[in-house]
This record gives sequence, structure tokens and C-alpha cells, in this order.
Amino acid sequence: MIIKPRKLPEEIKKLRALTRRLPFHHPKMTLITEQLKRYEAGYNGEKSLDFPLSFLQSDMMVFHNLRLHDGKHYFQIDILLLTPNLAIILEVKNYTGTVTFDGLFHQVIRKKENMEEAFSDPLLQVRRQQYQLSNWLYHHLHISIDIESLVVMANDRSVIKSTSDHPSNINKIVKRDYLPYRIHELLEKHKDKPPLPLEVISQTLMTGHQDPVQNILHRYDIAHSELLSGVACPKCNILAMKRQYGKWYCPQCTFTSDTAHNQALSEYALLIASTISNREACTFLEVPSRFVVLRMLQNYESTGQGRNVKYVLKEE
Repeated sequence: MIIKPRKLPEEIKKLRALTRRLPFHHPKMTLITEQLKRYEAGYNGEKSLDFPLSFLQSDMMVFHNLRLHDGKHYFQIDILLLTPNLAIILEVKNYTGTVTFDGLFHQVIRKKENMEEAFSDPLLQVRRQQYQLSNWLYHHLHISIDIESLVVMANDRSVIKSTSDHPSNINKIVKRDYLPYRIHELLEKHKDKPPLPLEVISQTLMTGHQDPVQNILHRYDIAHSELLSGVACPKCNILAMKRQYGKWYCPQCTFTSDTAHNQALSEYALLIASTISNREACTFLEVPSRFVVLRMLQNYESTGQGRNVKYVLKEE
């Protein structure tokens, strides 16, 4: 039973918009592109778990990307499974190549194409999440529940190695296809525990969830003036469309569109602000007529897309 569905993270939406709006040779383009690839790899890894998770018992509650505040820090759980006797944290990793869990220095070393790269230890991460979630539930509901955690390797082609054969580490790392069986083992282990108030816990978790709010330009120290203006062609993706006879026309591929400006307005909301004036819209869309732009803004809001991106008009 999916209580909190998965959705495309705002970080990916913002990074995609940023890669479109930065000049190709911008000095931070490489950094941003690499970050986007990592976020997309993680998101695809989580999506790849849909099939193995479909074999779980129907009364299990599933929460995707749950983000809570423990009083000092935010912590985000990729997937939380809530059962009548147990909570299970899943931290999903979509590593490629050969992955070695270094138990001595608590790091992950990935070797790919004769290059080695170090990552933080997800085993430490899930241990911290267990502690934070346990304290969060006790603080909000005054209950203590059993919590298990697993690091799920989503890429079935990755090779997993470990510098330690300690059972506590080995049992916490699981390949994607074996996940249903490992979860069943955990459920058997805790089957005699008293039942949990699932509905109360579920409602409290959903109330406590907070979506991240972050200004992507501030994060990468990019000025508004560095962004490219204009409307991108939905067909060839070039920021070159012109307004002609009530339509958008692309001089690159000759594609025409009535609503190509909607994507540009969505990107404005993602990158710059959730409100825009007529003058700001004229500049960003590269349309000199204030009356034409006003109709675009009004039609944009009437479609409901403005609500999706929290977009509203403002007075100048």
C-alpha cells in the first residue's frame, strides 16, 4: 500500500532547467551536469525497486522520499516500509562498476574503467537514520518501535565486494532482486512483536514530512543575469523561438507551437521566483508586447500549470 508515492524530485527539475538556461561554456556547467546525472541515477535506482517491492504483502505501508526534521537536522529516507511489527529503512544506491565496502575507513570505493572514486559509507547513513527515526517517533508519539535498515544495490550489473566479512555489515547490503526475500527474513525475525498503531504512525509521518526548499542559483552561486532568456523549441530544444502571428516559430527547425512559453514560465518559477510581473515576463520570454504577454500569463494560470509550479501573477 503506497502511502507517499514517488515523484520526480525538485532537485532534478531545477537542475534540468538550469542546464537548459546556462550558456554551454559556463564554468559551472560541468559540475551541474555531473550533479544532475547523480540525482537521475539515484532516482532511476529507486524506480527500479518498484518490481521487487510489488511482491510485498499488501498491508505493508510504503513511503517514498520521506523528509523529516529531528529538531536539529533534516533527514531523508529513500523508502520507508511500515509493517504491523516493524519499520524498515531502504537506502538505495545505483552504483556502477565494482563497489567495495571498506569497513576499516567506513567508505565505499567504486572502481570503473580503471578509475577509483570514494563515496560516504551508506551503512553509517542508515544507522544514523535508524537513530533519528526512532527518536522522531518517540518525540511525536511516545512509542518505541523496532527499526531495521538495508542498503539496496539497485544496479544488477554492479560487482559488490567488502573488506570485512562481519555479518552485521553483510546482512545489511542486499541486491535488488533479493530484496523481497531479505524483507521476508526481517518480518519473520520480528513477527512476535506487539502490533503497531499503523494508521496513527502513518498520519504523523505524513504530517511531519517537509519538502526541501532551496534556491538553486544561490546553491551554485549563479547570478540571475547569467541565465539565458527566451523560449525553447519543444522539438529541437534550441532557445530560439520567435513570436509570429500569434504562434511560436522556431527558425532552426521550423516547428510551430501555441504553448511553448509554458515551459519557459515553469523554468522561471523553478530557477528564479514563484511570482513574475508583466515586465519581467516580457524580458524573460523576449516578447516586447505587454498585452501579448499578459494574455500568455492569464492563459498559463487558467490551465492549472501555474498551481503546479506555485506560479502567480504579481503587480508591478
